[in-house]
Amino acid sequence: MFKKSEKKKQPTHLDLLDSEQADSARAQLSAVECGKVVPRHQAKVIGRISAIRIVPRGQSQWLEVVIKDDTGIVNGWFFGRNSIPGMIPGVNALFEGLVQLDEGEMTIANPYYEFI
Repeated sequence: MFKKSEKKKQPTHLDLLDSEQADSARAQLSAVECGKVVPRHQAKVIGRISAIRIVPRGQSQWLEVVIKDDTGIVNGWFFGRNSIPGMIPGVNALFEGLVQLDEGEMTIANPYYEFI
């Protein structure tokens, strides 16, 4: 029905870091790959924001942001927030905080974050 556009997208700072750049950023910032985080330990991870959603719970809500790299995913939960300026899919970010295992997924509640 619909044809995909033949245009090639120009790379931007929003694109996923290539492996070499990601490894360099991890080394400089003492971060680990998403797939190497351990529950109940502090971690600093770098990845690309792949999904964002607002999770309603009773009369409150939180923003769930998923970052991923080649090794896995980590969820960031921002309680009481429905948006964060600049936090959009495709942006490379660093999350830092205490990792917890929630229903089989690695999660950091209210992580410190930076855009890479």
